[in-house]
Amino acid sequence: MAFRLACELSDKISAIATVAASMPENLYNNCTPTGSISVLMIHGTDDPIVPWNGGYVHVFGKDRGRVVSINQTVKFWVIHNNCTLQTNKTYLPDADPNDGTRVWKIEYVNEETGVKVVLYGIDGGGHTWPGGQKQFPDIIVGRMSHDINACEIIWNFFKEVEK
Repeated sequence: MAFRLACELSDKISAIATVAASMPENLYNNCTPTGSISVLMIHGTDDPIVPWNGGYVHVFGKDRGRVVSINQTVKFWVIHNNCTLQTNKTYLPDADPNDGTRVWKIEYVNEETGVKVVLYGIDGGGHTWPGGQKQFPDIIVGRMSHDINACEIIWNFFKEVEK
């Protein structure tokens, strides 16, 4: 839903954030935003529901449409927003060495407008809300990262965005 809003309302909203989501193929092929929009994505590399490399979304053994890869999604928004400055991939502190995950961040910026595309990748992370409460077992959703708090990251991202 957030990606659809970015595609259709980029002239009215300044940013979106997603957790465990990638752009659906049909939206990716038809997205024509009229304005720049900052995008924050948080996604686990081992998500069993929304695959990092794209393909079918699997929910309880059923396919629910196809998504493009996380890298394609990031590239789409980087190109659309004319982000020319890229930071190096930086690993964040491993706050919980027992959760089986490591979080890293890459940021792309349009130096003229300040619009950003930010990806938090979670090596070993599943289809979960980082720092939240786990609702399903690992066998269904994968591992949850306790190295970051998605709510805090999203809130801080939205606070710094200007339109």
